[in-house]
Amino acid sequence: MIQHTSPKPLIPVLAFAALTGCHAHVNLDAPSANAPPSHRQQAYDELHATSMHETHITYLRGGVPVGAERRTDYLQLARGERVHHPEDLRPVVRESSPTSAAIDDYDSSGNIMLGLGIAGGVTVGIGGAVTAATLASASLEDGIPAGAWAGIGIGAVGALALAALPFLGQTRSDEKATAFETYNRSLRDRLGLCVAGGDGEIAACETLDELREKKELPERKKKRRKKRRREEPSDEPTEPIAPDDGEPTPAGDDSLRAGP
Repeated sequence: MIQHTSPKPLIPVLAFAALTGCHAHVNLDAPSANAPPSHRQQAYDELHATSMHETHITYLRGGVPVGAERRTDYLQLARGERVHHPEDLRPVVRESSPTSAAIDDYDSSGNIMLGLGIAGGVTVGIGGAVTAATLASASLEDGIPAGAWAGIGIGAVGALALAALPFLGQTRSDEKATAFETYNRSLRDRLGLCVAGGDGEIAACETLDELREKKELPERKKKRRKKRRREEPSDEPTEPIAPDDGEPTPAGDDSLRAGP
């Protein structure tokens, strides 16, 4: 994580600056979940993210913090590539994954910012042009003409649209961070890999299931043997039990014999 402190005042950022980037895209590819476990494991070893980098900016005015901004910069992959654009992760995650959902939100926010930036800039330009043209051809003896007020109003609407861009930009940065933070889990799901126990080892899910079956099989057999022993009848003869009348029955007594 990188920390920067800037003495600059708060300045609205235009949509074009927020959306335009000079970073190159990366091409990612991964085998399917039906590929051999060794191929999937190798792909994860190369494609998983090792870190996510951010820039934190604090705005100061007169030495007093007046605002802060957090920017999500890039995702560092194990094989050395830096992913600056979340959409580059789409080929290696499922469409239903949390990463894909965050990328959709990121793209949607970008489209909104682009639309607001264009509309706001054009509106401010039109408002300024109307105001300037009206004032150039009118006398100010009777005050500001209505046309000039109309131009000022149009420009104000455009300015409000531009003022909303920094807030939308922070939301877009958060969605980018979500895509990066959920990437490793989405990549494992795409490759059919699971985390083994608490040590964090990654292996094919079917391999872990087989190992779990082998570990549990002896215990299940032992339980079945115990159950059979309890259910099997005993071969030892049983002696009749005399009725308990409070007195011991002497050996050879005929009181236990049937009949008169």
